[in-house]
Amino acid sequence: MKKIAILLPHKEKFSKIVLEITNGKGVPVVYDGVGKNTLEGSLECLSIRGMMVSFGNASGPLAEINVPTSLQPKGLYLVRPSMQHYLSTRKEIDNKLKKSIEQPELRNFLMKNIFRKDNTRFDFRFNLQSLSKNIDKIGEKVDSAEKFTGEVYFFKGSRSEYIMDSDKDLIQKLFPKAKFIKIQNAGHWLHADNPNDFLSELLSLI
Repeated sequence: MKKIAILLPHKEKFSKIVLEITNGKGVPVVYDGVGKNTLEGSLECLSIRGMMVSFGNASGPLAEINVPTSLQPKGLYLVRPSMQHYLSTRKEIDNKLKKSIEQPELRNFLMKNIFRKDNTRFDFRFNLQSLSKNIDKIGEKVDSAEKFTGEVYFFKGSRSEYIMDSDKDLIQKLFPKAKFIKIQNAGHWLHADNPNDFLSELLSLI
């Protein structure tokens, strides 16, 4: 039976416990997403010719490593992979996205928000870190006593569930003059799914 141990690096010397569990042999691979605070301990956990995969800086960037004292004694490998090492072209990114996102419209939307940061890296135009941190708040109900009394238009795709009938009472409470326009044969991305009808409706309001 395989042993599974859950350790808390910030509360205990995890490398000592790992070596105890493995009878001093250590483990063949360590995946470290914490960075600065766990670098030394992660290396200590490794067995002879073990590999550490560093992929994050949650506690800060890695410090300089003394190869003769940290890697050489056990013949260790230390790698720092990055997404850009595996995704160097837009075609490669699209092929990777296909594995989890079937809809070409959604992939196109994401691809339009990717830009080449330099010769080796891509990045997103939107603030991915902020979105990830506040994802639970994005869908929260808007609780406000303030009202906007001007005209407001809500566009909705016929295949989208972003604006439900149950949402309309709250919307009209906040925007008394709200009007809802449905674009047929469209999902969440109206301009991509049905650009002609979307543009026609939009121009009619200008």
